[in-house]
Amino acid sequence: AQDMNEYIKTRIPHLSNDLRDFIIKTVGGNLYYLNTFIDILTKNKELIGIPKSLDKFITLNFKNLNTIDMEILQIIAVFGKSIEFELILEYLKDKCDTHELVRSLQNLVANSILERKNETYFFQNPIYQKMIYFNINPNEKSKIHEKIATALQIKYTVDDCNYSYIAEHLLFSGNAEKALPFLLQSASLYMQKMYYDSARNYYLKALDILEDNQKIDVFVELANIEFFFGNFEKQIFYLSKFIIVKSDNDKKATALMNMGTAYIKLGSFIKAIEYLELGYKLTNKENRVKFLIKLAQCQNLLGHYQFALDILNNPEKDLARLKTLDSDYIYELAISYYYKMEYLSAQNLLKSAV
Repeated sequence: AQDMNEYIKTRIPHLSNDLRDFIIKTVGGNLYYLNTFIDILTKNKELIGIPKSLDKFITLNFKNLNTIDMEILQIIAVFGKSIEFELILEYLKDKCDTHELVRSLQNLVANSILERKNETYFFQNPIYQKMIYFNINPNEKSKIHEKIATALQIKYTVDDCNYSYIAEHLLFSGNAEKALPFLLQSASLYMQKMYYDSARNYYLKALDILEDNQKIDVFVELANIEFFFGNFEKQIFYLSKFIIVKSDNDKKATALMNMGTAYIKLGSFIKAIEYLELGYKLTNKENRVKFLIKLAQCQNLLGHYQFALDILNNPEKDLARLKTLDSDYIYELAISYYYKMEYLSAQNLLKSAV
């Protein structure tokens, strides 16, 4: 930053301090952006005037623009990316008609401020976007974010709307409660598309807004995401929060099963057994075999092969039919016999499963 500061002083010695600081912050160490910014301040190597503030700098550069032109630039600056004509029109529908908007956009393109690609518009130079966004009053900026969110909801149908854009603009506007359903919907859609990193981002944002008694389902989704990424400690953290408040035995049992599986992945077999035994007591009969398999797996990994066999040979009659239908059960039982060096029993089991 110090080197850039000296470089700017060399190129434009009398530049105001606030504008110099803004330039350094905006270009982020990029020399190409820095020279572009200096080129904006100068034309044909002659200074066009040294403004005393950023506001005056913008006024100087955009002095030929009218009110609608400036509103368009503010909308695009706040939107933060290329924006469709129809969305700008929806935003400004109370201030200008289609013909006026077209004329303004043509003027901005002609003045090399905006570029047009098909029916979308964006700043020709990203520095313009940063300058304008930086200079908008914070209260006005919030209002623009909220109006963009409203325009997005009107323009797009429920099926094809990108909920994340609406959620982000509502958050920037300070309307966390309004943003909440869009955050949850965004996260759900990202989960369906298997964009787990984005889903986690929006679930975490929702978690900051939700009341404690509304967070249960989000904990489960976050646990599933962390399992996918192999972050088993975080998975356990979210599942532990879920089982504290959830009263439904089947769902709590499933969470305990997942916690046990996570502890197995971490090599904490004793801890895994603790949670698996709790889940076994809560689960319905149809799912008990799954817990027996996991418990036996822990005992095998601990080297307690007879314990594993005892678990898998559980005498409950109502489990007999389920055992014969579960290939994982047969496999784990065969492994247990193999570790006990009862090779014939293991072989016969595996043959019966083929």
